[in-house]
Amino acid sequence: MTIFWLQVSLRGQPVSVVPVQQPLVIGRDAEGLVVDDPTVSRRHLVVEPGRDVLVCRDLGSANGTFVDGERVTGAVHLRAGSRIRLGESELVVHEGRDTGAATSSGQAANAQERPSEAMRDLGRAGRHTYMPRPPR
Repeated sequence: MTIFWLQVSLRGQPVSVVPVQQPLVIGRDAEGLVVDDPTVSRRHLVVEPGRDVLVCRDLGSANGTFVDGERVTGAVHLRAGSRIRLGESELVVHEGRDTGAATSSGQAANAQERPSEAMRDLGRAGRHTYMPRPPR
């Protein structure tokens, strides 16, 4: 199974990492990831994980959502490295495989999840992980 997370770059704040395990609403006053940016709508966009895909939808924001420089007009499938721009903020998509799944021989894997090299670099740089607020 694919797991997803976002590398979050907000103006004036250190880079953070947000896991995406369920639909995540992003905006100035969102129940998921709060972005302190006056050019971002209160409920700007949502990213939703599927089995092997992460989907982004704009929620009718005033200034729009852009994925890899293109304005989002419907549901957009994201891939590792996709860049989401909302206001002056940027989110970069990362993905990996759940290493806790059963192996091809049917035995449970005992290996812990291994972060990508980019995630290890963030950890080495002393960055922090942001956990979104639970739904209301």
